[in-house]
Amino acid sequence: MYNKDLGKYWDKKWTKYAEKKNNEFAEEVPKILSPSINKPTVKLLDIGCGDGRDIKFFSKQGYDITTFDISMSCVNNITKNFKDVKVSYQDIRCMNFKKNSYDIIYAHLTLHYFYDKETTKIFDKIYDFLKPDGYFFVKCKSIKDFHYGEGRQFEENCYATEGKHLRHFFTEKYMKEKLKKFKIKEIKETESIYNTQKSAFIKAIAIK
Repeated sequence: MYNKDLGKYWDKKWTKYAEKKNNEFAEEVPKILSPSINKPTVKLLDIGCGDGRDIKFFSKQGYDITTFDISMSCVNNITKNFKDVKVSYQDIRCMNFKKNSYDIIYAHLTLHYFYDKETTKIFDKIYDFLKPDGYFFVKCKSIKDFHYGEGRQFEENCYATEGKHLRHFFTEKYMKEKLKKFKIKEIKETESIYNTQKSAFIKAIAIK
C-alpha cells in the first residue's frame, strides 16, 4: 500500500549528489577489517546508496564497491560521480546478487521500511550474499525514535502516514531475531542528530 511508490518518494528526496560528510557508521567498516587485508580485493555491497555520501567514503578506502537504489536519480548520480562503482536500479525486496559474493554488506537506515515477513526475507538474502566470515553492518530506526507511533499502525512497531513510506522501528530483541543466522558481534542502541533532529537507532555488526 504505502511502499508501492517508494522510488518516486526517494527521487524527490535525493535530487542531487551529496557534498555532505559520510555517516559515522561507515567509518566503523575499516576499523573492523585487518590492516593486512588488500583493500582492492574487499568486495563491499552498499544497500541503498542514497545521495552517495557513504559511497564517497568507501571509494576513498579503495574497496571494490557494488550498490543499488530504488531511486533512479540516486543511480544516475552514482554513475556520474563514481566510474568504478557498480550501480544498478533495484528494489531491496527484490535485490538479486550471487551467493557468497561479498566480504562486507552495509545497510545504513535502509532496512526499516518493510513489513516483518519482507524484513525476514531481506536479512536471509543478505546472509546468502555474504562470503563465509563476511561482515554485515546494519543500522535501523529504534522504537525510541521521535517518529515512533506516527500515523496508522500496520503491524507491531510498523507505522505510516498517508502519502509517506512505512517505518518499521527496531528493538534490540527484534534485531537479534532477524540476525539469528549470523554470529552477532555487536548490537547497540545509539542516538544522534540526523537531518537536524535527534533520532534513535539500533545498530549491529554480524558475521556469517
